[in-house]
Amino acid sequence: MKRLWLILLFFISCSTIPRVQYEGERNQEGEYHGKGQIIFPNGEVWEGEFKDGEPYNGKGIYVSPNGDKYAGEYKDGKKNGQGTYTFPNGEKYVGEFKDGLRNGKGVLFKVNGEIQSGTWEKDRFG
Repeated sequence: MKRLWLILLFFISCSTIPRVQYEGERNQEGEYHGKGQIIFPNGEVWEGEFKDGEPYNGKGIYVSPNGDKYAGEYKDGKKNGQGTYTFPNGEKYVGEFKDGLRNGKGVLFKVNGEIQSGTWEKDRFG
């Protein structure tokens, strides 16, 4: 009887664990590879390119549960290249990224209508 309860408890716990949802292409090893969409248990969503089982390689769109959104290029899991980052408060940065940070030429559109245009270095303007 004890064994039956353990099996039942295991089944219930396995069936209620939040799981990653993935739809898209896979490579010969069955890893996420090519174009696809993944929804993580915490609500994060990535729609774009995967490489050898890893998201955030190539072009895609990332949306966080708090409303952050990034549409653009990634390399090795970090924002790299051209992209558009929208903050939860509605501000939007359009420009270059390097190693996950605003870096290079870009424009920040603030909620109050102000525009900052110029060069960014390691996420700082100026």
